[in-house]
Amino acid sequence: MPTQIQLAWLAGLVDGEGSITVFKNYEKKAGVTKLCPTICIVNTNLVIINEVVKIADELGVSFHIFERTPEKKEHAPAIQL
Repeated sequence: MPTQIQLAWLAGLVDGEGSITVFKNYEKKAGVTKLCPTICIVNTNLVIINEVVKIADELGVSFHIFERTPEKKEHAPAIQL
């Protein structure tokens, strides 16, 4: 289980670098619409992303990781979790 300090750090990261949204997903098979709350964090620092992954694993939270290609050459590639 993450410590209170780790959870506070994660909350600050989500507040400063992340976003919280809800997607509507229609499941044809079940014939129902489900709401999917989602937290997204994008960062270029792999150490930060790895710490978020560690905390999410400890909490049992599922996640997906994507590499985002920068639109401008001078920008670094980012990781979206």
